[in-house]
Amino acid sequence: MLTNAVADLYDGPPIEEAARSLRKSVKTDDTVVITTGFPIPPTMRQETDGPSGAVSLARSVSDGLGANPLILCDESALDVCRNVARAGEINPVDWNTNVVSDETV
Repeated sequence: MLTNAVADLYDGPPIEEAARSLRKSVKTDDTVVITTGFPIPPTMRQETDGPSGAVSLARSVSDGLGANPLILCDESALDVCRNVARAGEINPVDWNTNVVSDETV
């Protein structure tokens, strides 16, 4: 099983290795981009577990590492992502009205 192979390679569960990697790589005030809510063929419905995982990761990045999470999602998943973000006490911001400007690079 892949999980066991990764656990053997990194001396522990994959999630612990991911947490160690984040802790080593992310510094206070860094921006961490998290993507979620992409459509899955053939129905092209958005994933449903990704938004809640993205919000959990965003809270960990913010509260635990002092970094600034930025969650990006497919337009088809905006409502789901907004609702999950609010439930996770994260304030969703519309990119087009709040972020994009003549100064955005």
